[in-house]
Amino acid sequence: MSTKSVLFFRHFEQYSGGHQKVFDYFCHLHASDGYAPEISFSDSSVQDKANPWFPDYAGVDFDPTAYDYLFLAGMDWTMLAKDNVNPDQPVINLIQHVRHGLPSEDVYPFLAYRAIRICVSPEVQMAIEDKSNGPVFTIANGIDIPVMTTKKSDDVFIAGYKNQALARDLANELGISAQVDQLPREEFLEKLAAARITVLLPHQTEGFYLPALEAMQLSDIVVVPDCVGNRSFCTDHLQADGNCLMPRYARGNILESIARAKAILADQKQSRRIKIAATKTVNQHSLNRERAEFLNLMSRIDDLWHDK
Repeated sequence: MSTKSVLFFRHFEQYSGGHQKVFDYFCHLHASDGYAPEISFSDSSVQDKANPWFPDYAGVDFDPTAYDYLFLAGMDWTMLAKDNVNPDQPVINLIQHVRHGLPSEDVYPFLAYRAIRICVSPEVQMAIEDKSNGPVFTIANGIDIPVMTTKKSDDVFIAGYKNQALARDLANELGISAQVDQLPREEFLEKLAAARITVLLPHQTEGFYLPALEAMQLSDIVVVPDCVGNRSFCTDHLQADGNCLMPRYARGNILESIARAKAILADQKQSRRIKIAATKTVNQHSLNRERAEFLNLMSRIDDLWHDK
């Protein structure tokens, strides 16, 4: 098989899980002999250690005509004028949020562009499938979580960057501090590893929510409300395969779950059951599995694109 060139694009202002996932897909191709990915950045993109591509991968000019495939995510579509789309050039479109399926959202019109779409969760696929121009697939997010030897120093850690008001409210009630500022990933993971109980406050809706997997690996027990995109891998502790506590997204329910989590940790048998289930879930979401599924799909891209 001849080597296929793939052009990515990013407007990078600060680190996010969304940028990390696009970088993961870039690395999947870079690790394969069959593909040669390159990245183009907007003129105002930040180039520092927070940028996963820096300093190993220098940005190139955005010239789709020089590549076999395009890989786009989020607002990257704005780089393609509608009258400048090459109908013979396959486009891989990574969809990372259920909001893509809402007509009120800025990313919704891009579903009209023809692409082979990869959704990060079944919930995302359900949100866009009947609105998309082109085939839609799900490849559940994978993640690489480093081994941490941090000693447990905190009973409860509240990760509240995405819901700062509620985070402060919960922290005041518990007499602790909360994370309300965005942290570098390494520092965030240290916080998770130091906590017995991690309370995660995602947006009301997410496409997947990777911090839940990080917390399952590093903390003793996780409290995370339903945010739609985590339904496929977060299971409430009351179920046989429960790997976390999933309260309603409300102050009182979350406080009740924190109290319940403390009681569970005092019960070695129950806490061990939940931790085993959490570890199993994390292992099922490896980057190796994600890479294998993606490269399998890439091997079919030309056939999928030309199959009208």
